[in-house]
Amino acid sequence: MSPDVLILGGGIVGCATAFYLARAGLRCAVLERRPDLGGLTTAASVQAFRAQFTEPENIAMMLESIGIFEHFSEVVGEEVDISLRQQGYLFVTTREDGPALFAARVDWQQQYGLDDVDFLDGATARRAFPYLAPQITAAAFRAHDGWLSAHEVTQAFARNSGAQFHLETTVTGFQFSGGRVTGVETDRGPFSAGQVIIAAGPFSRRMGELAGVTVAITPLRRHRAVIGDDPRIPNNAPMTVDADTGAHWRPEGRSGACLAWAEPEAPSEPSDPVSADPLFPARVLEGVYRTCPFFGEIAENLKR
Repeated sequence: MSPDVLILGGGIVGCATAFYLARAGLRCAVLERRPDLGGLTTAASVQAFRAQFTEPENIAMMLESIGIFEHFSEVVGEEVDISLRQQGYLFVTTREDGPALFAARVDWQQQYGLDDVDFLDGATARRAFPYLAPQITAAAFRAHDGWLSAHEVTQAFARNSGAQFHLETTVTGFQFSGGRVTGVETDRGPFSAGQVIIAAGPFSRRMGELAGVTVAITPLRRHRAVIGDDPRIPNNAPMTVDADTGAHWRPEGRSGACLAWAEPEAPSEPSDPVSADPLFPARVLEGVYRTCPFFGEIAENLKR
């Protein structure tokens, strides 16, 4: 029997889509060109979540999503450890006008339902988070933001979706009848369904082109770097974001750190694997050092 819906892409979005469509009573099949689920951008992400946004829609969406993470086992119907760590998101600034800007930002977020986000002046922020640089003038903190294991979330959604999964299956074209999509062509033969959902991450635009539609996605290469255990890294720290530059980090493992920075870069065609910039670790260490000086000592040790 043909599924009601074909989902193109087996990352966290594709598997979550299959799970919730199944709850709505629809039969799904997920087509993934890789040999594993969640092995591309899902695995490469910093696996973090936050509700501290500047758009009401994003705040509402993330509050609902975080509620799902907090009760994940109940939602999916099985006991599963997603390594949920709600240690918060801390945005910091060194700007002279930072206190006024951050106070206004927090006030706006509270008006749109984010009533547990706090404004901190520089002195208060440094008392609460002693690793911060003395130049910090203001901060915003929400304790219920954090990070998790995207792999476990993806696999649990997949296991409990009841969907058919077809790995190592590459979509090569779309089937049409009467002006409607009726399925796809793949390197393993055709698949038919009444609906097709594109959830192919950075490859979604290319997938849309096969169907003759424009998917407004512009791929940008992003990097992260992971540092192994170091006693100078506070394991109880929140995700710490330099709001002035965008450089950010969070604890990883026992006493390591995951560092990231959305540096300006020209759009590029998606690729698998993605070519890495070997100089990124040095740059991101310099970026997070600006607000968290202990990373300077770590960088010096790495040079040796």
